[in-house]
Amino acid sequence: MAGTEITLVLGGARSGKSLVAERLAARLDRRSVTYLATGGAPASMGRARADHHLYGQGDPPDASTPVSASDDRDASDDLDDPDDLDTPYSPDDRDWAQRIARHRRRRPASWSTVEIPVGGDLPAALANISGTVLVDSLGTWVAGMMGNSADGAGKADSAGKADEAAYQMELDVAVDALCSSLAERSALGSSTILVSDEVGLSVHPSTDLGRKFRDALGDVNRAVAGSADRVLLVVAGRGIELFDPLADSAGFPDVVDESDVVDPVDPVGMPRNSGIGLHGQGR
Repeated sequence: MAGTEITLVLGGARSGKSLVAERLAARLDRRSVTYLATGGAPASMGRARADHHLYGQGDPPDASTPVSASDDRDASDDLDDPDDLDTPYSPDDRDWAQRIARHRRRRPASWSTVEIPVGGDLPAALANISGTVLVDSLGTWVAGMMGNSADGAGKADSAGKADEAAYQMELDVAVDALCSSLAERSALGSSTILVSDEVGLSVHPSTDLGRKFRDALGDVNRAVAGSADRVLLVVAGRGIELFDPLADSAGFPDVVDESDVVDPVDPVGMPRNSGIGLHGQGR
């Protein structure tokens, strides 16, 4: 993986998407990577390391200054190890703190961490960081924006339609700004890896808020994928590269030779055109 890239890493809960993204970032830049956290850590966890910076408060850390691995531990490190950092969770949730502690421990000592407030200005944060950046994750960023919008409340409309329209407009503007920041970073020679949740394959949300989150994050994922050089889908810790079937360079053949098509087979080994399905029953 040489050169400047925008890479989107998608995956479901416990898919291993964050770990895959971290490995990709390490390959892109063996010296230093800025980990841009969007979820917000509980106040009780504090800043994990000397290089842990809260965006908007003082100058960002000097990524060239190495940090001792022993500095990457805090009081939360004695909690049980979680797996992926998934959404949505409350920043005050014990499980959330466990997940953050796991991520902090496994990041290399040479990496810097910048944390933006929940629902904060991700495009601006990206624009102010040079070098390779790993954003984890778009899901927590969108969830935070939804939370901010709900707190602001569209009280003039009891059905919440005014608030929903205002949030959608805010999200559209933020996504446009995000894609612009990604393009500008790429033009300046900086690579960006973004982690996001693939929520469209899960069970249909049972709440209105859950459906709005799924739809909003789906829109964000599509927009970022359109700006990305590579899009990966992670399942069980393994990545599958996704191609745009409408792109000229997608790698799909223009013509399929029928002689190359293999007749699909049932799990029991019977060809589909045999008229015999599972358990010997006709189709």
